[in-house]
Amino acid sequence: MTVEIKAPEKIKKGEVLEGTVIITLDKDVKFRDVIISFDNTITYPNPCKKNFSGWNLVSVSQQYLDKGGRLRNAMIPFEFSIPREAPPSYKGEYIESTWQVNVKIDIPLSFDIHAEKYVEVER
Repeated sequence: MTVEIKAPEKIKKGEVLEGTVIITLDKDVKFRDVIISFDNTITYPNPCKKNFSGWNLVSVSQQYLDKGGRLRNAMIPFEFSIPREAPPSYKGEYIESTWQVNVKIDIPLSFDIHAEKYVEVER
């Protein structure tokens, strides 16, 4: 069972991140939805380590899949427009900003399947 995310390693603010999620499962699986998002997490120690961010971009996969059906193999294209005001990726002494593509296959009455890939957002 694999969920592979094909996307560039770096992208600039204001550009479009395009990629593909390749799903290869061992058997047919009943699923509710496949959610693909591009999320930013900002971490800072103040006074303990905290994570927050208001940036969460979600891709719509309904046009490529029959929601509520069965899933075994699929190739799902995605794209995210990175706003110019989005925070860039950064790692400093007191703050860290990371971006990652997240994939969640929502499976009823079972564990969901997850995959993630970090992508650097440049200034």
